[in-house]
Amino acid sequence: MNADALIIGIDKYDRSDIPTLPGCVNDAVAAAKWLISIGVPSARIVVHVAPINGAQFPPDVVVQAADIDTILASFGKLAKAGQGDQLFIFMSGHGKSVPGAGPVFLCQNYLVNDITRANLKIDEYIEWFQSWKYKDQFLFYDACQDTTASIGQISSVQAQGPDAPPGSYKPAPGNALTACYACSAGERAWAGDGRGVLVRYSLEELDPTLWANLQADDPEQDAIQYDWTTGARTVDLGRLFTNIISVKISQAAASAQKFQTPFCKPHGRALIDGFSPIVELPPCLRPRSRSMSIRPSRSATYARSGCNPNLSRAIVSCPRRVPP
Repeated sequence: MNADALIIGIDKYDRSDIPTLPGCVNDAVAAAKWLISIGVPSARIVVHVAPINGAQFPPDVVVQAADIDTILASFGKLAKAGQGDQLFIFMSGHGKSVPGAGPVFLCQNYLVNDITRANLKIDEYIEWFQSWKYKDQFLFYDACQDTTASIGQISSVQAQGPDAPPGSYKPAPGNALTACYACSAGERAWAGDGRGVLVRYSLEELDPTLWANLQADDPEQDAIQYDWTTGARTVDLGRLFTNIISVKISQAAASAQKFQTPFCKPHGRALIDGFSPIVELPPCLRPRSRSMSIRPSRSATYARSGCNPNLSRAIVSCPRRVPP
């Protein structure tokens, strides 16, 4: 699989008065294992975590500190030399929402010496990511978005975009990026049982085992994108997140008397095409010129599932959505 990944998971910050989080490093480990399970080479997975000791990552995964300079160095390498079919980015840690700037992710050394610039201004980074040489990109953002200032106030947080000034880069026309957020502006992202709910439920729903054993009436069937000419099938992250993952996140938060409204936002080609192919499934093997009869009692099942989910494990790409 021609793909790269960058994962950030920060439980403990350098400033002792910033609360320790209960599961961001666990999320990073889970994300790395999932990426390997779908075929991303372990040596092409870079992880930034704090604390850096103790986490059990798979062999060959690159593990580094999560301060702003180390993270930016990894971003710089991907921007200059990276290229592939897919790019996966996970961010789990403290976050804020800055009026006029949007969500910002706080790096490990945020507020050291009272300096607020150790953060990532997500909207500008999304623009920068789309200029990189990756056709399909996916961002999983598991962080709070509570605001840093009220209406009419000036935020004390200095939201920081990429080192390259705005206007010096622009999204490549053929690139797609789909960003999944744990909560909306003004909300906090809840973490329960030592895991963030966005990463937990996203990886559960994207587990290859689930898709290998999918039944015709499972709700995940509605997230499958078909190419009826080639028989290719892919999982559309947009539909999967909006219809299933976001509902599970909201319900889990509500069970703990929390409120959050997760959402998914497409950019670039993902916005134009209307879908975000994240995982390739075994193709439907269909005869090109052969008719067959289907009993009326089973026609609805076949129309819903498209094909038998237990067919050949060969994998092909799905270039575009073709309506049934």
